[in-house]
Amino acid sequence: MHQICILNKLKQPTYKAALKQVETWFAVNEWTAFPFQKKCWHAVLAQKNGMLNAPTGSGKTLSLFLPVLIKYLSEVYAGTYKKPKAQQR
Repeated sequence: MHQICILNKLKQPTYKAALKQVETWFAVNEWTAFPFQKKCWHAVLAQKNGMLNAPTGSGKTLSLFLPVLIKYLSEVYAGTYKKPKAQQR
């Protein structure tokens, strides 16, 4: 299994570059992202919300987890991540 760095040196969060590297990671591993996965990546990174309905084993986890991970790592690497405040009950 091949691995690539998801993030290059970023001066500010740039999800487009990170998405390109995710697609390269898929290609290097001889995988193909489904169109619904790519749509989900773009929607989550654009801070849209909704519901995903797909059969078991079709890649729902990667479609929803990767953009969250991309956003988090991009912001941490760029130094713009703000840790959420703990909620008071």
